[in-house]
Amino acid sequence: MMMATMNVGYQTPVRTGAGVTGDMMSQRAVDAVFQGLYLFTDLRAILRETAPAHRLDEEQRVAVAKALEKVRKQADIIEQELLP
Repeated sequence: MMMATMNVGYQTPVRTGAGVTGDMMSQRAVDAVFQGLYLFTDLRAILRETAPAHRLDEEQRVAVAKALEKVRKQADIIEQELLP
């Protein structure tokens, strides 16, 4: 098992292999968190575009549905990695 840290003001242990133990977060979980945040940013942009009534056109509905599906996948990855 290899471990590495990224020097970005905090240390996040990176492990090769599946799963983690204790309080160490896998790189896969870290990536899923950031990907989920990017997806929520996309959703936020749609909400800003449609404010104040938030009436979505068909294209926006499709975009929201796709983003939410991807968010759920990222949440599943986080759950698998952190709560095995």
